[in-house]
Amino acid sequence: MEKGPELPNFNSDFCLRVLKWGAAVCVTWLVLELLVLIAAGPGNNRCPGWIIRSTNGAATSLWVLVGLFTAVPTVWICYMVFRWDHFVQKAHDQFIGKTQPRAGLLGIKQDPATMFLVDGNKLCVRVTIFWCLFCAVPLWMILTNCTDLPLQETVTGLFRRIREFEF
Repeated sequence: MEKGPELPNFNSDFCLRVLKWGAAVCVTWLVLELLVLIAAGPGNNRCPGWIIRSTNGAATSLWVLVGLFTAVPTVWICYMVFRWDHFVQKAHDQFIGKTQPRAGLLGIKQDPATMFLVDGNKLCVRVTIFWCLFCAVPLWMILTNCTDLPLQETVTGLFRRIREFEF
């Protein structure tokens, strides 16, 4: 990677460490979910064949949920870790004006001078935390809907106490 000027509000080594931890967490969630789906059977009659049926009769396969909500995001974060130098190089090139940034969200092009006004380190941490929590959604659905663990009552009671709390 061609080293250019340091990017303001962005430490690539720090962000890479955060992404590595995030990738490890996401891989752990994926392995746990697959172990539960392969090794354990549904603990009750609510999820025969690991399919959640809603009150209106719609069926959702937990295998599909694990694939969409855990496997795909895990592959993406691992890809980012393995190709980190490429992403940092693109950011450097855009910052020094070597390449023009493509239109981002809503077709708005970002000016390279204002590109790093946001603290990239904090943003990296927050996005990685969200990513890891997102990858855990199918596991919580499995545990609350398909097993005999009393998690559903515990989570419902926790949310009830949070709503009743006076600030």
